[in-house]
Amino acid sequence: MRLEEMIGQSIQLSRMETTTQMRAETIALDELVANIVADAAFEAQAKPCALHVAQTAPMQVHAEADLLTSAIENVVRNAVNYTSVGSTIDLRLDRVENQARLRVRDAGPGVPPADEVKIFEPYFRTDAARQRKSGGSGLGLAIAKRAIERQGGRITAHNADGGGLEVEIRVPLA
Repeated sequence: MRLEEMIGQSIQLSRMETTTQMRAETIALDELVANIVADAAFEAQAKPCALHVAQTAPMQVHAEADLLTSAIENVVRNAVNYTSVGSTIDLRLDRVENQARLRVRDAGPGVPPADEVKIFEPYFRTDAARQRKSGGSGLGLAIAKRAIERQGGRITAHNADGGGLEVEIRVPLA
């Protein structure tokens, strides 16, 4: 099953790198984030941890809905996976100039500073992730990066003050 998932992710990554943008539409980003958080909240209960969303106003982006959803879902699910038991994952959606900015901050161990950029490379996994059963294939964040870049945006990660990892996604507003 893991092998099939990895093959599927490899194909998805390859398609994004070799095809041009298609099926772009106007998307209510605040609603998309709310739906992803509602789905992830079920998984968070099993940990247990909580998700908290702060939004400034409704905002729309012009993007490929399936790719944008996949990218944000991956980041949120990683946060649930790596956050500490009993913690809260903070999501903040706001506007910065002509961009929508989504910040997802967990309360996990973070990553070694040298790996903050490498985690977006295909098949890269931090040493801590390799030790975990839930470490994944090392493709999820690479796919998220390609998906966000394809929308004209960018994704970055850094260790947050006080602990945890904060992933920031920026995409142009519609």
